[in-house]
Amino acid sequence: MDREIKILSIDDEPEVLDSLSELLDAAGFDVRSSNDAERALEIASEFKPDAIVLDIIMPQMDGYQFCKLLRKNPETADIPVIFLTGVDPQDDSGKAFEAGGQLFVKKPFRIEELVEVIKIAASD
Repeated sequence: MDREIKILSIDDEPEVLDSLSELLDAAGFDVRSSNDAERALEIASEFKPDAIVLDIIMPQMDGYQFCKLLRKNPETADIPVIFLTGVDPQDDSGKAFEAGGQLFVKKPFRIEELVEVIKIAASD
């Protein structure tokens, strides 16, 4: 990597978020994380990540709502979103893409798969 890719990881489960952050950090990414979607919107504006790894099912604001709000802000509208979720993309009925998400990685996942998807998303 010529430069460190900046990633924002968002998941409401602290243990998942911690593990994911550690794995992405070990893979060479500059990682910020949040288990609060509203706070994550602020972090996205300040940190300007190259990609966001986002869970869909969260309590106060789900991933679809988060993604729609992200797209409304000119500062964050173009950040690629990767949904990392247990929701089956086939059952999603296109909601993730309508909300502005670009890619899906299904839980459970292999870290190598997620790293490659992040590199693809961040290179656009």
